[in-house]
Amino acid sequence: MKEETRVSTEHNKALIRRYIEERWNARKLWLTDELVSPNFVLHTPSGDVGLAAFQTAITAYLHSFPDSAVSIEDMVAEGDRVAIRYNFSGTHQGEFMGVAATGKHALCSGMAFYRVVAGRLVEGWFVEDTLGLLEQLKQP
Repeated sequence: MKEETRVSTEHNKALIRRYIEERWNARKLWLTDELVSPNFVLHTPSGDVGLAAFQTAITAYLHSFPDSAVSIEDMVAEGDRVAIRYNFSGTHQGEFMGVAATGKHALCSGMAFYRVVAGRLVEGWFVEDTLGLLEQLKQP
């Protein structure tokens, strides 16, 4: 059983790497159907949202920071859970949370926690320094 868990854990980590590297960084948006369950739930402080709302948030980031990239700094997995610590960077070229494009390069750190079932993301929890990101955009 331990060997099966380790293989499953490694597979889940590979899925998250692929999601970040191909879906986000390489902009292969069509991979969502392959990598994310249609029943995906994003847990937020204001309530749980489904895949459509999650996709809307990602689209907003990509519009606001079209050259953005995510780098995975740490990854830990156990069973069906994978946690990452990441850095997000990009140039602010579109409105973001009410802030008009500034042309500034910004960095943001965060952590994400995913649950994987049958080779697809089914749940996600995110904590990132959005306030720090907004402060970078508003600085002269």
